Amino acid sequence: MKIGDLVKLIIDDCDGTGTNTPILTDEVFFVLGITSTLDGDEDDLVQCVSDSTYFECDATNFWVI
Repeated sequence: MKIGDLVKLIIDDCDGTGTNTPILTDEVFFVLGITSTLDGDEDDLVQCVSDSTYFECDATNFWVI
């Protein structure tokens, strides 16, 4: 994943059954920035394409489209 990619958010266990079946959301996000955490993980700052809201989340929660 790199800055400028379009991604979708992955939600685990969306149905609440405990099966942890990953589900892609319908919303598309634009990767604005990438930061590395102290323990080697990667966080992505993303902006929603449809409404311009933005948030930061662990990179493993996104799927590049």
